[in-house]
This record gives sequence, structure tokens and C-alpha cells, in this order.
Amino acid sequence: MPPADKDAWEKQRDGWLQQLGDKVFRGWPVSGSPLDLKEAFNVESDGVRLRAFDFVSQAGVTLRLYVASRAKLDKADLVVVNPLDSAGWTEFLATYRPAFAEQLKAETPDS
Repeated sequence: MPPADKDAWEKQRDGWLQQLGDKVFRGWPVSGSPLDLKEAFNVESDGVRLRAFDFVSQAGVTLRLYVASRAKLDKADLVVVNPLDSAGWTEFLATYRPAFAEQLKAETPDS
């Protein structure tokens, strides 16, 4: 049942936010650390540009973000982010490794 009025809605919202903080994001740092974003590579092959960026997601944890686009794309109208599970990562490597072997040589399906 939806809240009856604005005060009830705000109380419900505050409760949800509290539960998210307690149950979902409890282990997250209270304040974010600088991303320290660095481009690892930016290469083109067969009409595709593959870029990789390394960033600090939290203190002591560096992650890599891959961005694939049409080679001559100046500015994207839309960016789609696809978090990958193990099967998706294996498929990503199978798709991109033939054209970007040097850049992806250290990546393994279980990395």
C-alpha cells in the first residue's frame, strides 16, 4: 500500500535508505577515495577501438574498465555498461582477444 501522505512517504524512504546502508553497503567505505583514473591503453583494430582504464574503486583495490567503440567515434550518444559474470568475461575475451591479443594477453577467463 502506498504511503498516505508526504510525511509517510519520507518516513518509508528514510527506512529504505537505512536498510540499504545496513544490509547492502555496510562494508563500503564511508568516504570514497580518489579514483586515480589512468588510461592503460587505447588501440584500434578492424574498425574497433578498445580502451582500458585502471581506477581505484576503494583503498587497495584497483579495477580495470574496458570500453569498446567504433574506431572513429568522436563522441558517444549513449554508453552502455555491462557488468560481466564469469561466462560473460570468457565471452568478452573470446570476442576481443583475436584483434587485441597484445593488450589482452595477461587476461585469463578466471581473472
